[in-house]
Amino acid sequence: QEKWVLAPLGIRVNAIAAGPTESGALTGMMGLSAEAAEAVKDEERARIPLGRRGVPDDIARWIVQLAGPASQWMTGQVLAVDGGLGLA
Repeated sequence: QEKWVLAPLGIRVNAIAAGPTESGALTGMMGLSAEAAEAVKDEERARIPLGRRGVPDDIARWIVQLAGPASQWMTGQVLAVDGGLGLA
């Protein structure tokens, strides 16, 4: 079977691999206490080369970029937006 069956149809498939991002998930979805969540955030910040967790706009900008015309010749990619965490 053709590996890239969507590309000839003009359908591009790309993804954003977001690093730790401020979202409320630690206390909401994961159910951590505020203190435990802050400890996780401190540990993550210490490992991220840019020294901070992301904010939603850090990720949203790249989603918009991938959906826009400047990326029309890009497909099959996973873009790490993680403050350098993947390099650490």
